[in-house]
Amino acid sequence: INFLIINSFTAGDFRIINAIKDSSIFLLYIQHGLYLKYMKRNINFFRNNFKRVLSSLYYVADITSWNLMKSYDIASVYLRGKNRSVISKELRSKTSLNIVLSEYWKQFHKEIYKINSEFFIAGFLDLLKFKSKPVDGIVYCAQTLVEDGRIDKLTMLNFYQELYDFGNKIAVKIFVKTHPRNSKWTLDIFRSFEFSIFTKEIPIGIVTIGHYSSLLPIWSINKCPIIIFELKKHPTPESISNVSSLTIQTLKNIDIQTLNFLEVNKKAIEYFGDIPIQTLPGSVFGKR
Repeated sequence: INFLIINSFTAGDFRIINAIKDSSIFLLYIQHGLYLKYMKRNINFFRNNFKRVLSSLYYVADITSWNLMKSYDIASVYLRGKNRSVISKELRSKTSLNIVLSEYWKQFHKEIYKINSEFFIAGFLDLLKFKSKPVDGIVYCAQTLVEDGRIDKLTMLNFYQELYDFGNKIAVKIFVKTHPRNSKWTLDIFRSFEFSIFTKEIPIGIVTIGHYSSLLPIWSINKCPIIIFELKKHPTPESISNVSSLTIQTLKNIDIQTLNFLEVNKKAIEYFGDIPIQTLPGSVFGKR
């Protein structure tokens, strides 16, 4: 093997990093989505992701065989939700090249992961995966907060009810861009509220409401304002809150005039990245 690609720093990825640390293998890291400095965990996370947790435990147990402290740090991040910076010493100089969305994320990786190998800013690569479609209404960008055990069903149900009531109040249709891992429960809720569901295309409407999905940059790049709805005890990452047109905790005081006067935050490109580069220049790998 001469070339390997990873797109995250999970417990499984650390097995790869450790296995090739003394080899001449070129390890390419490509940023996937937007990262949090720490990921909140609750009992639902372990209940809803039992296989995933077992997988992480297996990797941590394997890592223990070669370094007990490393395995403790990695388990603290991925199973207990601790700050990612505790594993930074394991990443220093372990990647050969790092492809990230923007200058903001370059600095994020340097600060949190202490990576000092070469970086290449490629823009928002996920934009290449989707086609957009204009719609007449408000778009909600769904996540897997319930599915991943980050929030309880009742809290999300209350939010969906508020979103439904808001659409009725201002007589505007609600369109939902779903997540591939949304559960049957979540999809059934969307249908019960008669939200129009998009699974593949990206609906571009008057405004997009979301929490901190990695898809939100798509709407910014398409010149659509973003409203961040902060769920209780669920703070919004800096990379999202700083580029939103409006951050709220309730929709009850929002009217159609507020929506009509919203503008795209100019910092969006700085954080999320611009239109992606279609192909990487050969010079990126020229030193290989």
